[in-house]
Amino acid sequence: MIHTGNGSYPSPQVREGVRRRGPVCVDAPASADGMPGGAVAPLAVLSHLLGGVRRFGCVCGAAGKVWLRDTARVPTIDDQQELRRRVVAAPVARLATVRRDGSPRLVPITFALLGELLCFAVDEVKPKRDARLARLDDIARDPRVTLLVDHYDADWSALWWVRIDGTAAVHGTPHTDGTPHTDGALRERALDELAAKYPPYRAARPAGPVVIVTPRRWSGWSAG
Repeated sequence: MIHTGNGSYPSPQVREGVRRRGPVCVDAPASADGMPGGAVAPLAVLSHLLGGVRRFGCVCGAAGKVWLRDTARVPTIDDQQELRRRVVAAPVARLATVRRDGSPRLVPITFALLGELLCFAVDEVKPKRDARLARLDDIARDPRVTLLVDHYDADWSALWWVRIDGTAAVHGTPHTDGTPHTDGALRERALDELAAKYPPYRAARPAGPVVIVTPRRWSGWSAG
C-alpha cells in the first residue's frame, strides 16, 4: 500500500508504483462532507494521475474506500470485421429514429445485413395497429437513424455493444408524393436475407415496406 500523506499528490515514483500494483491510501482526516483530505480536488487529481491503473484503483482514507474507474482506457472494439461478426449473430437490434419534435423514438427490430447495408421489414407476423408505422414517418421526414446491438451477461466482463449510425430509406411503398420506388430488386434481396435469418419470414414473407440502412459509422465497446 502506498501512502501519499495528507492528501498530497503522488510523486512520479509513487505513480510508477501504482502502475505496477496496489491501491493508494490517502492518509488524511475526513472533512465534514466525508471526503478524505478535507477536499474534493485531491481525489479528482489523484484519479487523473492514476491513469496507469488498468481497470480499477482504490483510494482509502478516514471516510473509507473510494473505488476509481479508469476512464482513460475505454475498451473499444476497433476491428471492423469483429463489429460485423457480432452484429450478424445478433437476433435483435434497437432502432432509434428522430420524432417530429426532435426527441428519439426507440423500438426493437429484427434485421439482417445485406452486403454493406442493413435492412428490416414491416411484417404481419408481429401484431401492429397500422403498417404505416411512426418510425417510417420519422424516416421520411429525417433519414438519420441509429441501430444498437448489445449483449448482457451476469458476468459483466462479457458485456458489449455495437452501434451503427446511418441513413435509412423506405422501399416497397409509395413516396409521400405518390411516386413509387423502382428498386424492387434491392427489396427482394433484403427479404431473402431476412427470410434466411428468421424462420417466421420463410413461412410468411413480409408484404409491407422494407427499410434499407446505409451505415455511416460503426462503433463498439467490450468489457472483456
